Amino acid sequence: MKKEYISRILQPIAKLFLKMGVNFNELTTVFSQVYIDEAAKLVGSKAVNISAKTGIDRRTVSKILKQESLYCPTDKLVLITSDIKKQTQEGKNDISIHGENSLESIIQSNANGRYTLQAVLSELERSGRIKIIDDKIRYLLPISDGGISNEKMAQLLGDSLSIISEVANYSRTVNKNKLIYRWDYSEQISPENSTKASNELFKQCLAHSQENIKLLESFETTRFRTYPRVGIMQAQFNYDFFK
Repeated sequence: MKKEYISRILQPIAKLFLKMGVNFNELTTVFSQVYIDEAAKLVGSKAVNISAKTGIDRRTVSKILKQESLYCPTDKLVLITSDIKKQTQEGKNDISIHGENSLESIIQSNANGRYTLQAVLSELERSGRIKIIDDKIRYLLPISDGGISNEKMAQLLGDSLSIISEVANYSRTVNKNKLIYRWDYSEQISPENSTKASNELFKQCLAHSQENIKLLESFETTRFRTYPRVGIMQAQFNYDFFK
């Protein structure tokens, strides 16, 4: 349930960053910095406390606290685009898709085996960085230094506001309706006793399930599946789950 809750919140945010063309390596680097900054507000600025709170390696925490740059691998697509820009003399000349000094050779040089030619073509064309003309490509100069027009920036800003609203609404729904996720477990039961404990928990879960069904039925107002689902989920695991 915890994983589902996190995924629900991150889905619209991931959608926004994909629209913006943000690379995953860059995203995780920035998120680490933000995560540590927020943790510092809760537990103070000691690296060991922040590491314990976030699960991030203490050396990484120390680097960020000292405002040292973290290593972020360069996106292969950025390298490919940069070489296209050079070979086309910033859009003055078209280059072939296949053959010598072509897009295919650029891909092999920068990301051999990582991306297929068709995948690169599709992504560059979709993002408006190239135009395919017969068996050649034309590099399209970005509208601004950031490659985003005012209209596009306005659209992304609107998307981000919608996402903030969506996440806030979901969080309010969870709190308002008192939706919960919790795990009740023990780490002090030996493997020898875990089977007996699991059997007793199974009986208890089954009894609760029957009570839950009766409770839900008491609130039903129609015989048909008409409205959004309301309910509770139970999950049982045993010692082997953590091996």
